[in-house]
Amino acid sequence: MTESIYSDDSLEFYSTLTRESFQYNLTKLPEGQFSPSELLVQSYKYWSLDDLIKSLGSLLHEIDQELIDLVNNDYLNFIELGNSIDGSVDLIHDCKIDLNGYIKDLSISNMKIDADLETVDSLLLYKRKLSVYRAIINQLVVLEEQLTLFSKKIATADVKELVVLYLSTNKIYSALLKYKSIEMVAVAGKKIAGMKIELKSVLDSKLKTATSDEKLQLLKVYGVLGEERAFIKAIRKTDN
Repeated sequence: MTESIYSDDSLEFYSTLTRESFQYNLTKLPEGQFSPSELLVQSYKYWSLDDLIKSLGSLLHEIDQELIDLVNNDYLNFIELGNSIDGSVDLIHDCKIDLNGYIKDLSISNMKIDADLETVDSLLLYKRKLSVYRAIINQLVVLEEQLTLFSKKIATADVKELVVLYLSTNKIYSALLKYKSIEMVAVAGKKIAGMKIELKSVLDSKLKTATSDEKLQLLKVYGVLGEERAFIKAIRKTDN
């Protein structure tokens, strides 16, 4: 299996026919045109027919074997790919099962979180209510102490001290008016009303024996209490 080459004196020699040399001879043909007869005349006219047939046959066998090897390798790769896919299918199936379990657990966790949030909201609301009730109770305790002190001092204390006690007690109660629907606050309101009646009784009694200057001072006290009409009524009684 030889191929002709040219020396400087144009004598022809033979070399082995290879894929590279055959490809080289093809490139010597006009571009885009393939003519077997022209190829033989141009590159292989001094080859014996037997040598050319054997060389071409050997080259074809080499190419066929290479194709077979490529097919076999590709087939093995394909089989390996198939096996890997089979394993991947099992893995994907396992992942799907795990993912479904995770989604189920996540859904349960979300339900628990929602329930916990509702519980927290309820506890916060309950805490706010307790804080309000505690503040109300603290004010009621102070108010009750003021009422008790007023009851103790009403017979002996002077008018100014009694008025100060009443005003401070009434101020505490005014802050509780928005909670008057609560029974304890309503009861405290009745006590404040009774406290005012007792204070007016003391003032009316003082007015009967008061001097002119003392009457002016008492008028101011009645004014602070919003009881100017009661003052006028009491004055008329004393004049009569």
